[in-house]
Order: sequence, then C-alpha cells, then structure tokens
Amino acid sequence: MVDSIRDDFQRKARNADYEGIEFFTDRHLSFLSEGVGFGDYTVLGATFEGGGGPAAAVAIHGTFKGQGGAVWVEHFVSDDTERNVGTVGGKYLQAAGKLVLRARHAPEMFGNDKALQSFAADVVALHYPGLGKSKERQIYHHVALMYQLLTNRL
Repeated sequence: MVDSIRDDFQRKARNADYEGIEFFTDRHLSFLSEGVGFGDYTVLGATFEGGGGPAAAVAIHGTFKGQGGAVWVEHFVSDDTERNVGTVGGKYLQAAGKLVLRARHAPEMFGNDKALQSFAADVVALHYPGLGKSKERQIYHHVALMYQLLTNRL
C-alpha cells in the first residue's frame, strides 16, 4: 500500500486570471483501494510565490462537492481587477459576497462550516479581515469539506 500527495490546484499568474469552475480531485473516492491515504495542498498549491504591493484583484477559491462526489473548485474574483481601482478591502468584500451567495444557494454542495460562516459575517458587517485571514478560511473550508465528504455528512 502507498500514500499519495498531489497538487491539484491549477495556479494562475494573477488573481484576475481565475474564472469559473475547475475539477479539483476525486481521490477521496478511491484511495482505500489504492493506498493508505491521500493528501493535497488545498487551494494553496505546492509552490510558494512571494509577491508585493496591493492586490490588483482578490480571488477566493471555494471547493465543493460536484456530481458523483468529486471535488471541484470555484473561483470567486473581485469585480475590480486593476491595481489602482478600489481598495483591497473592497475587493475582498466583492469576492466574499460572491462566495457567500453561491454557498447559500447550494449548501448541499459547499456544506456549512466556520470558514463559510466567517465569510458571511464579514460581508454583512462590511469587514475586511486581511488577505491572510481569507487564505486561512479558504484552507479551513477545504479541509472541512473533505472531512464532511469522508464521513458522509455531505
């Protein structure tokens, strides 16, 4: 038996380049027949990329259960995608608002966890917690979703 870790996140050069929905993984459906476990790099990807300056666009990557139980990722990108347009906080609220709306309309796909609840609370309060907290919540949501899938709660 073997274990497997794979980077399934399709990284783009800029946040503004993300769009729509992409397949993420289905290994959680078959790993028991192939090995002792599996892992992924969530919505971070395996490669660290340093950057600098204010974000031109904010992207929030939300994983969800698709048809047949496979996991897909939907990219929620701010409407403002130019460096000198708007604020990073405003861009975060644009992207978070899109995620919250989608998750509310499809709870059977996105589940419900503290990360999604925190995004929703930010949108209601017009609160910007910082890009680091946004990334933390994206990771939390992905791990919570995988847990819900592996325990047949979603």
